Amino acid sequence: MRFQKGAARLCRPFLKTAKNIALGGFWGKGESALPELADGIQYVKGVGPAYAKKFEKLGIRTVQDLLRHYPRRYIDYSQPYTVVEAPFDTDCCVKAEVLQREPARRIAGGRILNRVLAADETGTLILSWFNASYAAEQLEPGKTYYFEGRIAGILTRRELLHPLVRTEAQVAQAPLLPVYGATDGLPSSRIARAVQGALGAADAMPEPLPEALLQKYKMPPKCVAVRDIHAPPTAEAAAAARRRLIFEELYVLQLGIILLRGHDRAGTCAPMRLVDLTPFWRSLPYAPTGAQRRATGEICADLARTVPMNRLLQGDVGSGKTLVAAAAIWTAAQNGWQSALLAPTEILARQHAATMADRLEPFGVNVTLLT
Repeated sequence: MRFQKGAARLCRPFLKTAKNIALGGFWGKGESALPELADGIQYVKGVGPAYAKKFEKLGIRTVQDLLRHYPRRYIDYSQPYTVVEAPFDTDCCVKAEVLQREPARRIAGGRILNRVLAADETGTLILSWFNASYAAEQLEPGKTYYFEGRIAGILTRRELLHPLVRTEAQVAQAPLLPVYGATDGLPSSRIARAVQGALGAADAMPEPLPEALLQKYKMPPKCVAVRDIHAPPTAEAAAAARRRLIFEELYVLQLGIILLRGHDRAGTCAPMRLVDLTPFWRSLPYAPTGAQRRATGEICADLARTVPMNRLLQGDVGSGKTLVAAAAIWTAAQNGWQSALLAPTEILARQHAATMADRLEPFGVNVTLLT
């Protein structure tokens, strides 16, 4: 019995190692393994199953989804303000030297206030944290930092509450800090750390653009653009990456539209016969303008073709776009077809429903509101 206990004690480290290999090596993804585009987000270092559920709220389920979650803006640390020049009530970056850390004190409501005094040649800056002593304790007196946040206080005594802090070494390595669209329990900083852990997979991003286009418009490859959009070495690199990714999105969208236009168009149309619009025009309490008649005529001519209409009607507020739509709906009704008019808000939908009822129900066209 004594031998068995000793053997178990000796084998325990090897069993633990075997378990780790089984869970993260041969039969799964270990945190040390480089992520692949198709891997689930939970396999990115520092994410795990709990945070993976929060990433799903943003539509991020795989490493490729994460790399396609581009920053919505950057915090530029390359040109910091002085303390006095920093604008009030605006998110900005200030470079200052830490002078001293004040003792923590308890204030009303039981919160702990930690304050740090910093300064440059133009003035002093008070940095404050509530219930976050670790943030103040990491700042060393005599050392220079970059502080980002919303400036408050007075002209000669500026204040920052819960600022984002970066060292000079961090700014030298990455002068532009990406800011991502976030969700509850998943701040931008957590997303940024996950992206850094997944950037190694960017080299495998598929390239949808022909080489000739990349050369003609002087655009970087997809893998370079993805890396530079998330971790730009310069503002110029970020702008080039953004331009390339926007070009790609519009290029692919345009190809999709062309394919849709050419795919069985004749089989998806509902050709109508041209009808005399005189009864509709006469029912109005005012005479339609020439532009309204011309736009309606072009739309009705499109409705009579053997391919679906694809048209944009543009006009200022009050120019009569809704009237033109009513005339087109009236034409469809005369051909025995139903129509749907979509509006972006319920209030606008109710307004259009009332207008359409006034214009169309005298002709026996039933108008129904769906919200």
